[in-house]
Amino acid sequence: MNQRIDKTTGGIMIAVAVLFDAVNAGVFRLCDY
Repeated sequence: MNQRIDKTTGGIMIAVAVLFDAVNAGVFRLCDY
């Protein structure tokens, strides 16, 4: 059970990090234009 929870938490953390990067890239693009 613990391993599954750890894997899920890691997946969520990675997804959040990727989403955060995408949002930051979008903000930088908006600032450029």
